Amino acid sequence: FHLIPSKPSAMQAPLPPPPPPPPPPKTAPAAKASPVTRPTVEYRIREELLTHAPNLKNSGDQTAGGENNVRLRAAWLDEEGDAAVEQCALLLNAMWPKSWEWRLSTLRKQPVLCGNEASAIVSSDQGAVPRKTSCLLPRSLVFYLEDDAARAGSMPGAMVAHGRLKEGEDSGTLIGSVVVADQLRGKGLGRTLMEELEKRAISMGLREAWLTTDDQEGFYSALGYTKKEADIVPLWAVKGGGRGPAPPAALIKAKMSEGVWMRKGLGSKGA
Repeated sequence: FHLIPSKPSAMQAPLPPPPPPPPPPKTAPAAKASPVTRPTVEYRIREELLTHAPNLKNSGDQTAGGENNVRLRAAWLDEEGDAAVEQCALLLNAMWPKSWEWRLSTLRKQPVLCGNEASAIVSSDQGAVPRKTSCLLPRSLVFYLEDDAARAGSMPGAMVAHGRLKEGEDSGTLIGSVVVADQLRGKGLGRTLMEELEKRAISMGLREAWLTTDDQEGFYSALGYTKKEADIVPLWAVKGGGRGPAPPAALIKAKMSEGVWMRKGLGSKGA
């Protein structure tokens, strides 16, 4: 016998095909990460501060000249709070535009004990302590211009200068990001800033300072810095200070060709 499949009757319609699977749920496209940006803001200083500060050749906490008791105040940025960090970022970006996010993260980097000190541990009644506790780097030194109103808190002062000390080796430091507000250039504030940076570096036990410049060789020469050939610049200075592995050879070569390298011995023991 052969089984013959029965034909569907006219009353039996073929089964419909199964429905297609439902489409996957729609999701909003992931937002692209965008850098934190700050609108371009002209760095402004209160007119009263500019009017009453004709001469700024005195260092921190000294009367700057003019009326209204306008004074310069020097301070480490990491001791000034986050509002000061933002003010400093504006000052630096007016000179060297960078992303707001990068600038803030750099300025917020906390200083650490220098390698020269970290290996110099001595015993005391309290146990093992660093031989010196002052050498914390990197650190940014800032100058404020303040009058009576600023010191009383009724009006803002102005951050008018910045310089940064970075960790080196063999009791050295790399000085960078030296800037004075546009409105106050040519009044001796740059010299005052450098002298204060050097004084604080010496107090940390540092004995030499390196820096690189594109267009201020004459200014630094007048402060005692001497031009050095690129092939004798220490590697730690070329890589931007601090500890860590050496950068690729190509980057080292590019860095050495950037600007003019200069050096100055610090203190009585500086060579």
